[in-house]
Amino acid sequence: MPQILSILVMQSDAVIFEYYRTATGKSEKYEVRSVTRSFISALIGVALQQGRIKSVKQKISDILPGAMFTENAPANRNITIEQLLTMTGGFTL
Repeated sequence: MPQILSILVMQSDAVIFEYYRTATGKSEKYEVRSVTRSFISALIGVALQQGRIKSVKQKISDILPGAMFTENAPANRNITIEQLLTMTGGFTL
């Protein structure tokens, strides 16, 4: 079983718990690969259950107006939550 390298818990913009396996852990960078997407996916499930978002088919531009959108890439406005979670967003920069 992989070892836990670090844990950071925040609440209301304040760090309430930190753990680093090594003394230099706080400054080390770790490869997290799909962990972030898995965590965000769980949070999307909570947001759906609480009614904070309507559906994974909802466009990101409806939730975060102005985020990640440029005049050069208007198609980005049509990217859905589902596409981000499945890495099929097809971003244009």
